[in-house]
Amino acid sequence: MDLPKSAHVAVVDGTQFLLFRNSGEPQTPQLDIVDTAAIGDSAAHNAGAGDNFKQHEEAGHAASVAAMLNHMVLTHKISELVVIADPRTLGEMRQHYHGQLTAILIGELSKTLTGHPVADIQKAVLAA
Repeated sequence: MDLPKSAHVAVVDGTQFLLFRNSGEPQTPQLDIVDTAAIGDSAAHNAGAGDNFKQHEEAGHAASVAAMLNHMVLTHKISELVVIADPRTLGEMRQHYHGQLTAILIGELSKTLTGHPVADIQKAVLAA
């Protein structure tokens, strides 16, 4: 997929969150890291309860990331967004998307790319 200039890319898993902004052109993206405030754990208490503490904690993290992205969309800090997350995290995040976030979502990739070089993330977006 072509990635519009100034579009954001969120790369998420159960414990990590990175947000990038494309400063390049649609066919030759240049992803720059966006400084984000620490994600609070308040959503962790609202995520689905379960016996597995780690899964509960990861679900809470996904919900917190979705809440942060919702806020950024609603305050017009993000106008186009691609979300890249492992299948479980992506599924949890989708449950918390605001309607406005869904409206500006230009793509989702069900992959684990946290910890990968930025070049790998750029290639994955272009290949989608």
